[in-house]
Amino acid sequence: MITVLSILSSIAVIVYSIITYWQYQLSKKQHHNLLVISQLNKQKDDFIRWFYDYLHMTQLALRHSIQYHMDLLEEAYYADKDLTSDFNSERRQERISENARFYDRCITDIDYQMIRLNFVIDDRYPYLGDAKKSILASHALLEKELNGFSDYIHHDLKEKVRAAESYEAFRELMAEARENARETRARIDACNREMGKGVRDDIHLLEDQILKHVGKKITMKLDN
Repeated sequence: MITVLSILSSIAVIVYSIITYWQYQLSKKQHHNLLVISQLNKQKDDFIRWFYDYLHMTQLALRHSIQYHMDLLEEAYYADKDLTSDFNSERRQERISENARFYDRCITDIDYQMIRLNFVIDDRYPYLGDAKKSILASHALLEKELNGFSDYIHHDLKEKVRAAESYEAFRELMAEARENARETRARIDACNREMGKGVRDDIHLLEDQILKHVGKKITMKLDN
């Protein structure tokens, strides 16, 4: 009798141990899914904040670059002429200084954002890999367009503006510069729209992955 009770007691202990072990494994899986969901949500939120900050900085850089170079053209026109007809010289000099400073700051901020991109997108969860590629391509285009616009002003128009013999000729050159600025902005905006589509698709992919883990978590609770 004692032997039978001992055997039954041992079996009960074994069964209890097995149940406890599986409960532990289930709890471990649930905790892992909660951790993954938290990590993916954080990655998505961090990336969205990063992305809108980046877009804002690119627009600021473009605006300050255009204003800075347009003021430089005006300064070049009035430099060798009678300054009594230039009533905005002092204010223009202030704008040139301000826009140059703000432009340099924007470029520095954008470069810092591109460094942060490698930290915002966790390579262990490559759901934003395509977005990262499109952002890098967009950043390369931004640099190319800003440098191209600057070269156009300094190499193509600045000497023409200095040599302009009439105010009407100067205004025509300024209109040409504004048209080039509009085209530059349009190309950057078009690239940003394409980048936005890629980012949106990758965010949807990431959200689907989050829902997948949420589904696993709910299924585990129901099974439990």
